Amino acid sequence: MSDQPQTAPAPGKAARAALILARIALGLGIICAMASVMSGLGHRFDWWHFRVGFQILRYATYGAFAVIVLGLIAAIMAQTAKLRQARTLGLLGLVVGVLVAAPPLYQFYVASHVPPIHDISTDMVNPPTFVAIVAQRAKDDNSLEPNADTEKKQAEAYPDIKPVTMPMPPAQALTKAEAAARGMGWDIVAVDPQAMRIEATATTLLYGFKDDVVIRVAAEGSGSRIDIRSASRVGRSDIGVNAKRVRAYIQKLETAAG
Repeated sequence: MSDQPQTAPAPGKAARAALILARIALGLGIICAMASVMSGLGHRFDWWHFRVGFQILRYATYGAFAVIVLGLIAAIMAQTAKLRQARTLGLLGLVVGVLVAAPPLYQFYVASHVPPIHDISTDMVNPPTFVAIVAQRAKDDNSLEPNADTEKKQAEAYPDIKPVTMPMPPAQALTKAEAAARGMGWDIVAVDPQAMRIEATATTLLYGFKDDVVIRVAAEGSGSRIDIRSASRVGRSDIGVNAKRVRAYIQKLETAAG
C-alpha cells in the first residue's frame, strides 16, 4: 500500500469550459453593473449629456441579458460536471445580470403605462406659475407654458390629483405647506409670503435630474386651498415621477394638517 497522497483528478474539458464561462459571465456582469451606475453619475458630474448616459445604460442592459444567458449555461454545465466553484460563479453572474437588467426593464414597463408628459398640476386650467426658479432653468429646458394636450392626458391618467383644502387661514396654511415641502427633502428656492407661493427643486439620486416644484396657497371660503405643480426640466416623459411626487406631497400635507 502506497503512503503517497492521492491527488484529485484534473477537471475535464466540460468542467474547464464551465469554469471559464462562469468567470466570463461574472466579469461581464460586474462591468455592466459599473457601466449602469456610471451612466448616471457621468451626467450628474457633467462628464456627458444625459442622452449619452442613456446610451451607456442601454448597452449595459443588453450586456446584462448576455450575462444572464452565459451565467445560466455555465451553472448548468457546472452542475453536470459537479464543479461547485463554476456553478457558484455562474449563479453569481446570473444574479448580477438580473440586478442590472431589472431597473431599466421596470422603467420601460412604467413608461409604457403612463402618458408621455412631464408637467403635473393640481390645477390644470390655471396652474401655479414659477417665478424665482425661471432664472435657474436653461434656455432649452422644457416649456412651462400650459398645454391643452398635457391637460387632457393628465386628466385621463391621474384623475385623483386634486387641490388640497385646509380649514385654516392662508398664512397658517403656507407655513404648513412649507414644512411639508422641506420634509420632502427638496431644495427650497423661494418662499414668498406676499404671493403665497413656495418654489423648490427636487433632484434625482443617480442622474441628478432636476424637477421644479411650485406650491400656491389661496383663500377659499373660511379656509385655504393649496395647489402644487411639479415639472421636469428635461425629457419628454417623466415616467410618472411628477405625479408620484405630487401625490406624496399631498399625503404629507394632509397628514400634517391632521
